[in-house]
Amino acid sequence: MSVFLELGQRPDEPGPPIHGAKTYPADVEARLAADAQKVIAKYPQGRSALLPLLHLVQSEDGCLTSAGIAFCAAQLGLTDAVTEAPAKVELEAVRPKLMELARQRAQAKSEGEKQKGKAAVEKAAKEAGAEQLPSGVVVRSCRASSRFPRSRRWPS
Repeated sequence: MSVFLELGQRPDEPGPPIHGAKTYPADVEARLAADAQKVIAKYPQGRSALLPLLHLVQSEDGCLTSAGIAFCAAQLGLTDAVTEAPAKVELEAVRPKLMELARQRAQAKSEGEKQKGKAAVEKAAKEAGAEQLPSGVVVRSCRASSRFPRSRRWPS
């Protein structure tokens, strides 16, 4: 026995949303166009704004409609096919770039750790009784303490 579940809008809603009107009314389109220009301006490449624009039209309609997809395509100079196509990432094509970015991040983190270490050494070298050896190691002379009897101290 098999059960078929059709997912979509409620039965009382007219037709699938993706087959709705192809354009927005002029006042809605003008308002969305103003918002879309603000969104597109945030991205160095306009095409990168596709997902935020789809969110914009979804907030207008409650879902993605043909009018929303066509609006996004028009704003970015794309065809409807580009906006409707699922995103594909060829892993082998981006793997070298990802590896390079990971290497750069690790190197930057390593450089940061080195800088922190140098700062700690410089701070320790400036403390009273500290001396920095030519090797870079900082040693401090310690005073005799009353907590440790002389018999337990290292021989001088």
